[in-house]
Amino acid sequence: MKTLQAKDRDWLAYRHADAIREHIRRVEQAMRAGFGVNAAKKHSNRVARLHLLQGCSQASMSARLCLLLVLLAASILGGGALPMPTTGAFSGVGTYSQAAGNGAGWACEGRTPGHPGLPTVAINAVQFGMGAACGACIEVTGTGKGEGSTPMTGTFKVTVTNILTQGSSGDLDFPKTGSGQWGIKWSFIECPGAVSTSRRMLTA
Repeated sequence: MKTLQAKDRDWLAYRHADAIREHIRRVEQAMRAGFGVNAAKKHSNRVARLHLLQGCSQASMSARLCLLLVLLAASILGGGALPMPTTGAFSGVGTYSQAAGNGAGWACEGRTPGHPGLPTVAINAVQFGMGAACGACIEVTGTGKGEGSTPMTGTFKVTVTNILTQGSSGDLDFPKTGSGQWGIKWSFIECPGAVSTSRRMLTA
């Protein structure tokens, strides 16, 4: 098996660092929109841990080197779930995926389960909050505006069981048959019979 030369490893690490910086820049932009500048500066390093994982594949890095860098970054940046705004209305893009809708094997498996009886949804990486959003209930209203063949309309409730790695702040992905990208407005709500969504997510 061919081994990487030192210059090749340095090149891969350089590419990975560029990917990390770009992810952090995007996260800070999104967080300014949701939290304000001061909160963005305070929390962007924690969100960056999630984007470090995404950056591994985007930087074409070997699995071993990628893991070492992620572990190092995690030890420096520290742990803990990311506090996030849980009140007010959010807007974004709603998309469809063909994944099974039971949540098995998804990002929230083993964490706070989704609310039984509600359809599931994947939330964008920023508002996923390192898993703090798992099990949260959301009320969504489709605007019917967008492009594709399956417009999102009406108001309905869903529960978070997965992460949408390709989306921006405010975006949601629904595991059901459909196509297109559609405007949505949504907010966190209390799940029936559950502890306050805001309190649970901020202490996760």
